[in-house]
Amino acid sequence: MKTFQKAPIAIAVAALFTSGSAFAWWGGDDTQEGYAASSHITSTATNEKSISVDHDATFSSDIEVEGGLYLYDIENYAGALTDSKQMNEGNSVNNNQTENKANVSSGAFQGANGNIGANVAGGDNNQQANDAALAASDANQVFARATNASFQSSSAGDTGNAGTSNSAGVSSGSFQGATGNIAVNAAAGNGNSQQNALSAAVSEGDSAEATSMAVQQSYGNVTENDMAEVTVATLFGTKTVDGPAVSNNAHISGGSFQDASGNISANAASGSGNQQRNSLAVSGTQ
Repeated sequence: MKTFQKAPIAIAVAALFTSGSAFAWWGGDDTQEGYAASSHITSTATNEKSISVDHDATFSSDIEVEGGLYLYDIENYAGALTDSKQMNEGNSVNNNQTENKANVSSGAFQGANGNIGANVAGGDNNQQANDAALAASDANQVFARATNASFQSSSAGDTGNAGTSNSAGVSSGSFQGATGNIAVNAAAGNGNSQQNALSAAVSEGDSAEATSMAVQQSYGNVTENDMAEVTVATLFGTKTVDGPAVSNNAHISGGSFQDASGNISANAASGSGNQQRNSLAVSGTQ
């Protein structure tokens, strides 16, 4: 557990409040001697089509205080949970001289602030997500917990590329001077999975917990990259020759995110079957 000074935590929470983040708040006025808190969170995902995947997460916390210290109602609790599942299975894609592009243009989101999420995808069967879980309380001796859980599965996909061009990126100048929780995903191609996750718990009391957990699996996928065939006319009839080769390009251009501040997550993927995730868990007491 990391302990932060009051000012940085207050600034981080203020920046995140401008978004549609998950938020919960409880308070109480009664006092009693002694304190105990226990919490249990379980997340289960099952894909029963051709595979079976179980994802279980259990958390428990027990706090005991002895002596003459008076604490607020033991039911004081602030909690937030996001549970994200992405499954990509049994897809078939055949590209012949196809061009896929995904891009965040120059100057986009300049000077923006708060919880900023951007997803850009070009191609087929791409999955993207931006998640945030926030639990906060300004009541004394309140337990705060924030949890995010994710599951990404890509299986049994068949992709055939012939002279295909895939390009994904963030252009120069994008997100300059932006502040807060900034999450960006750019994907071009087929069957890519991307996610950005943030969990933050802030409490005026002595206990706060933030947790991030993820499962990513990729198996049984087939990708074939070939040169395209081009038919040309000659003096002796037509002839088939090799055309352009497959081209994959992922980039974050110079100047992107310049002078940006806060939690910044960026994923740029080009091609087939890529999985990416950025995660941050922060807990703080004051």
